Amino acid sequence: MSIEENKKAARRFNEEPWNENKLAVLDELTAPAYRLNGSGGIEALITIYHFANGKIVDDRYESSGPSLYDQLLGA
Repeated sequence: MSIEENKKAARRFNEEPWNENKLAVLDELTAPAYRLNGSGGIEALITIYHFANGKIVDDRYESSGPSLYDQLLGA
């Protein structure tokens, strides 16, 4: 891989999955065995990041009571 190809891959890795939530690009940019502390891999880490920052909204996690954040802080 040339320096320019490496730069392009690094930009895509930072932009597409993290900012645009395009997780499919990770198959192209990472080795098949790439994992972070378990079987979920980088996809799980990015999904958790998006969910925690409100970029993913899922009705299954909504409740009428206090949020998990408030429960953990004792608010």
